[in-house]
Amino acid sequence: MSTLGFGAKVGYSTASPLSLTKIRNLRDIQIPKWVFDKLEETTHGTQKLKQHRPGLADVTDTVIKVLSDFSLAEQRELRDYSLTQTVLWIRIEFPLTDSFVTDNKWIALEFPARVADFGPAVPQAANQETDITLMFGGTDPGGTGSSFTWYDGGGAGVATSMS
Repeated sequence: MSTLGFGAKVGYSTASPLSLTKIRNLRDIQIPKWVFDKLEETTHGTQKLKQHRPGLADVTDTVIKVLSDFSLAEQRELRDYSLTQTVLWIRIEFPLTDSFVTDNKWIALEFPARVADFGPAVPQAANQETDITLMFGGTDPGGTGSSFTWYDGGGAGVATSMS
């Protein structure tokens, strides 16, 4: 059975996706996806069924769940970035296969985002976790000059930029 998400990593940078700060204590990630508007393009006539095509896309929020540890600089920084609304470069890496330990092949996403929500939770009988919601900050997902890049691992994968 594949464990694709095992070993996933998330990092951020204020300047460039080439120099990243890794977010430690990662518990879960909701990978962003594109949700397209539904545009009707039916030509009325004898056909009784409507026809549709995709329009512009929204990028869903990325939610990262971490084990809370506010002695970690990155957790304090992300809280501060939620207040200043600084645009960050986000990189998410996850294994191409479940053999990531031996083959070191990754799929990576890079995109600009703002910290839209930073919310620690203190449950009764569990570890304290923090949900960090990242809101896409680009304007052209997937088109010319795209600010949302998906590095498909293919056969070779991409080299991980976070240790």
